[in-house]
Amino acid sequence: MGIFDRKNKRDNAVQVNDVNKNLPMVFGWNWFPRKKGYKPFAEAFVQMCLNQLYNGVSNLTFETTRNSLFANNICAFIDSNSTLLVNMWLNKGFICVMYNDKGEYRFPEQNELRFDQFGRVLNMNAVVIYSPVYQTKRKSYMQIVKPVLDLIDNLGNTVSESTNTMGVLPIISGNSIPANPKFKEELAVAMTKEYGWGEDQLKYFLSQQELKVDSIDMKVKDLELRENLESAFKYLLDFFEVPVDLVLGNSTYANVESARLYFYESTIRKYAEVMLKVARALLTASPELLPQNTITYRISNVAGVDRSLSDKCSERESYIDLLIKLRDNGIDTDEELAKVYSDLQRDYIES
Repeated sequence: MGIFDRKNKRDNAVQVNDVNKNLPMVFGWNWFPRKKGYKPFAEAFVQMCLNQLYNGVSNLTFETTRNSLFANNICAFIDSNSTLLVNMWLNKGFICVMYNDKGEYRFPEQNELRFDQFGRVLNMNAVVIYSPVYQTKRKSYMQIVKPVLDLIDNLGNTVSESTNTMGVLPIISGNSIPANPKFKEELAVAMTKEYGWGEDQLKYFLSQQELKVDSIDMKVKDLELRENLESAFKYLLDFFEVPVDLVLGNSTYANVESARLYFYESTIRKYAEVMLKVARALLTASPELLPQNTITYRISNVAGVDRSLSDKCSERESYIDLLIKLRDNGIDTDEELAKVYSDLQRDYIES
């Protein structure tokens, strides 16, 4: 068998990260029923929120303090699948990762999970962490936010339809026009296909009979649909803990920078701590007897959040001064001083 053997074509591609195999999770809230004919406006709005979260967690880097096969595999799994971890947290209400004694990690397949009467996952060789909303309500975040998404769908479709009709409801009347339901349905279909503002539609129609056209102003402007749509989107951003200034702008540069710092220090760090708990639980379940603090994380590529080498040195300088004072008072701190020196060397090499 040579290196060009292609017997198993499924293994040809190098899978850098995994894809979601649980379809209801792929579309998030989209598996909820929607009114017939409604356009999925909320899908775009919720995706704007999720994009911020996905971009944020992509700047998380999980790393180990020891050269360990299991620890390295865990960090690689968390790093490459951070989007799916967030997705599961929001759509399922918990994160579940399956493992084996070979250091291989994966997400559960569709219908693989088993639950007890309290909604707890019972599968063997699985690490699970539950979100607060699942702990208290046995629901997911997407289920909780569904009313806001329905509101966005309603407002978005109303704006779309009112734009098409200019906010006016036309009424066509005439002595020879029958008003039975079948005729009205046929007339509506014909006008939809042939008359309107579309590129291939007629802008007027001709009739051999005398017709009268009246209109009813729907007062769409008074409904402040666009303002209400923006407000609903702000509710959505608040729900996902994404600062409004970071998405909508309309603010000063200083406010946007402050929003970005808050987003990473609060929202993204919260997700990082959740993923860190999963990673450390996987390490504890591994055959290697390593302490949980073997796995850590850092936020990188974010101005103002990244800690430079000089920042780390300044912090450790104060710690070193304290250790020296303790040593001068007869306390043995040589081992701890050597550890701090080793950490500084590693930071310098990695910076």
